[in-house]
Amino acid sequence: MNRYNSESVATQSHVEHPSGVRLDASHAAAWEARTTAAILDLVQKTQHADDLPDACRTLANELKQYLGCGQVAVGLCRRGRGRCRVAAVSGIADLDLRSDAPRRLELLMDEAVLHDNGTEPNSRSGDSLSVPLRCHDRTLVGVLTCIGPAESIENDANRRFLELAALALAGTLQLLERAEGGIVRRSVRRFARAVPKVRGLAIAAAVAVVAAGLCIPVRYDVAVQCELQPNVRRFVAAPHAGEFRKSLVKPGDRVVQGQLLARMEDRELRWELAGVTAEQERASKSRDVNMAAGKTAAAQIDALELQRQEVKRKMLERRLANLEIKSPVDGIVVAGDLQRSEGVPVTVGQVLYEVAPLGRMTAELAIADDEISSVSPGMAVALRLDSHPERQWNGTLDRIHPRSVTREKDNVFLGEIPLDNGDGALRSGMKGRATVRAGSRSLGWLLFHRPWNYLMTWLDW
Repeated sequence: MNRYNSESVATQSHVEHPSGVRLDASHAAAWEARTTAAILDLVQKTQHADDLPDACRTLANELKQYLGCGQVAVGLCRRGRGRCRVAAVSGIADLDLRSDAPRRLELLMDEAVLHDNGTEPNSRSGDSLSVPLRCHDRTLVGVLTCIGPAESIENDANRRFLELAALALAGTLQLLERAEGGIVRRSVRRFARAVPKVRGLAIAAAVAVVAAGLCIPVRYDVAVQCELQPNVRRFVAAPHAGEFRKSLVKPGDRVVQGQLLARMEDRELRWELAGVTAEQERASKSRDVNMAAGKTAAAQIDALELQRQEVKRKMLERRLANLEIKSPVDGIVVAGDLQRSEGVPVTVGQVLYEVAPLGRMTAELAIADDEISSVSPGMAVALRLDSHPERQWNGTLDRIHPRSVTREKDNVFLGEIPLDNGDGALRSGMKGRATVRAGSRSLGWLLFHRPWNYLMTWLDW
């Protein structure tokens, strides 16, 4: 509307001179054309506003610039009922309705509505000029109030402009009010408009909150499979080659040190011992005969044979004395089910039984190779066994084997935890799950270290 301001000032002197002389019709028509163009431009800018409050602010600022007033206020009368409330004041973006200035403006607007008789739409009060905004059906939409200076308020061209613009502006504001809807709809629309303004700040704040959350340290636990093994294993082997006679225990039996576990067959040993004894007697007689005949060399050979048979006899007697296989320690028979192997020949050193003491047990942890870098000796471990799910054992990781092994097609490192088994509840071979307290890690590392490692492996970095 700046382009109309200078023209309007020049036109005002042609429309009506301060002396009251009316100019010719051509000049009046030109003024009417420019005024109409200015009103259309004002209506168009008002219609293009985001909402009704923005339209009121645009209308107040444009009128102030066009009329040359000190201040222009726009008041609205919602639904044509009740008092007018100030909706916008030129030059003020955020209007404080609780201050005294809006209240004084509302008094001027109420006075203009009260004195509106339909013939004189303008209401002058000192340095102010108020124009009610009514539609064709005389519905009151609002009030325009212009304040000082005196030359702008008393200017008949400005008064005439407001008279012509009042009807168009009233219709425009009424359409915007109807399109805006009720309070719920207005609140939703305001919120939708506010979202783009704060979107960048909200995104930045959300990113900052997420980044701070990812840096929060949390406890990192490594879950592994575990299996109990005896802390000490004693293997009972066959003392000599022979025939296995009878097994007196089976796996799972508790035994004490010196308890009889099995017996070896003695029949062949006795037969062999009898043969050795006969050979000794023969060699002894042959030696005596050769000595009597003066055959010193032959007698010497018989003496050596006699010694060889004596050694063999002692060995057989020792074997006969060790036919009973006994437990070397107190414990439980872990392996050695030989009840179906009676009469089967065994070789010397062949393992027959495995006896494990029960006072101490060792829990073997199967630590996956992708977690071995997070686990180290000295870390606390809590484990639960499948056979005792209601009970938890606590211990400390004692050592980790330096070489990996294959367990159920997985490459794992074995860690050991010594456990006390004073009550005898633990048995070799029991399985369960253990949790290694591997310290603390950031939440971001905890969530993304596996995908990151997989990505690095996939990219072959």
